Amino acid sequence: MVKFMAFIKENGEVTSVKWCTPEGLIAEGSYLPDFFAAESKNAILEMLHNAHSKGSDCSVVTQALINNTIIPVTLFCLKLNGEVIVLGFDSGGTEYEFNQEYIRIFNDFVNDIRQEFSKSIKDRELSIREQFEEIQKLNNDLLNTRRELEKANSILERNYQELQSKFVKDPLTGVVGRHQYWTEIEKAIQKNPDKLGILSFIDIDDFKFINDTYGHTVGDLYLVKFAERLQNMNLPNTMVIRISGDEFALFTYGVAQVDSGYTNWLWSKLKEYVFSEPVNISDFSLPISISVGMAVYGSDTEQVNELLEYADFAMYKAKSKGKNRYYRFDKDEYLKQKEPDQRSRALQQVIENEDFYHVYQPVVRVTDGSVYGYAIHLRTDNPIFRNTEDLLQVAMESGVYKALNDASLNMLKRNLQGDLGKTLEKRKLFVTQGPYPLYRYELFQNVTEAANYNQLVLEIVLSAKAPLPDLKKRQAEAKRNGYMLAVNNFGSGETDEAAVLTVSPEFVNLEMELVNTVDDDLDFQEKLRTIIKFAHQQNVQVVAKGVENKATMETLIDLGVDYLQGYYLSDSLKTPGTINGQVRKEIIGVLNNEDK
Repeated sequence: MVKFMAFIKENGEVTSVKWCTPEGLIAEGSYLPDFFAAESKNAILEMLHNAHSKGSDCSVVTQALINNTIIPVTLFCLKLNGEVIVLGFDSGGTEYEFNQEYIRIFNDFVNDIRQEFSKSIKDRELSIREQFEEIQKLNNDLLNTRRELEKANSILERNYQELQSKFVKDPLTGVVGRHQYWTEIEKAIQKNPDKLGILSFIDIDDFKFINDTYGHTVGDLYLVKFAERLQNMNLPNTMVIRISGDEFALFTYGVAQVDSGYTNWLWSKLKEYVFSEPVNISDFSLPISISVGMAVYGSDTEQVNELLEYADFAMYKAKSKGKNRYYRFDKDEYLKQKEPDQRSRALQQVIENEDFYHVYQPVVRVTDGSVYGYAIHLRTDNPIFRNTEDLLQVAMESGVYKALNDASLNMLKRNLQGDLGKTLEKRKLFVTQGPYPLYRYELFQNVTEAANYNQLVLEIVLSAKAPLPDLKKRQAEAKRNGYMLAVNNFGSGETDEAAVLTVSPEFVNLEMELVNTVDDDLDFQEKLRTIIKFAHQQNVQVVAKGVENKATMETLIDLGVDYLQGYYLSDSLKTPGTINGQVRKEIIGVLNNEDK
């Protein structure tokens, strides 16, 4: 519930607060419009100006973001004895709740006015009654408006919840997906708090060779069949998880004892069901080899994040000893290896020697298939790191992420000062270093030196805990300096999409899993069409990442996205290029068909 009464200057400064719920929503010396939706700022200031200058009693309907929830709030403004008082309250309950709470709020409002200006209230009783009658009239209008808003919000909320449900399971394999596995593990632990749980972290050996040799379609079928074999093990109290790419896991919970006999039995089951026979796809017979790391909840650790790290560590120990084997986590060995961390030293050398480079993937207009800009990504060939995400993870854990980010931007800045800058001078540059919270101010300090301000589109990944005021500050800073912002994990369910759109970044990037499932589900397409339309209403452009086939591309164009990016259009290249001419013809062909 939101309710407060405060004295406000004409410029919006809060001079004093009589009462406020939730506590701390507004405070003395703060700026009233900061607590509400940015689009209401002018209306609030106009309300205060009319009250101060003309003595007008007026109101504004706006929204406040509290605990990542958008709450409708009604502000009433009243001038009395030269002072302007603002009464605010939550207008988002049911009609009955709304009227009852409104009466309680208004009674509090009147009682405080009487205590503060007892003589004035006696003189103005008739005026207050007239104002109350006017407020009742406004209240009727507000109730009607609220009902319409509730209907619209209900549709958006239903669509949003159904979009989120897409991420409970991995769209390719149908097992528990990367957006949900942490929560599912915690739920399983809560059901058996006094029992043990064993996490088997599984990596498919040489999966990259399969993708590179037979193509991504065969690679995807390989992963599907691999997941099916894990499910066919039918282990009691066990969930099958796809962590990412070619990494899977089994979490078996409610176990009384985990010893070498149990881990050997579990490994024998993996042998029997998973890699005893090759995978047959079309005319190909592909062998399976895995490396498995096992760690135990309730024995090795009682923290889920540590359990994942320990099992991952054990998996790499298994891989280092050869293929097709498992390794039981050993904490002493883990701590011993952590002291002189080989990966941290390798990272320092990567930064100092600039042992990395950038690749460029076209961001393509759906209007004509031309290249609007390039997504710029960091890469390294250092063998210590599996991929860029692994490199960035070590950078975050070692506290040198900013140093890596600055080194990358410095290299980009130097490259743009040469011939590369001439090639890209009319293109937008979508800059990101990885899946981490780039809304922090210190990571912005070196960004705008890397290129002309008006070229930059800085991609930001928001977590569910990312404070919206920080995003607002970054958006204001971007506008002052002439560059743009894009929210990179839109539709992932990891942040409040509706709240993000109220800040109006220039772009939102649809999550890759969202894109990859869009052409399989007509109901889902309509929900996504609603989300895209809502973004356009906020003047936010939509970029679809991870487009891997023609059907997906055509569906996304039909749904109304503004830009496309993915391997179907072009690989990520060390030298910026254009898209395949045939693909461009296909884009134009879709548009021509729509015109007809």
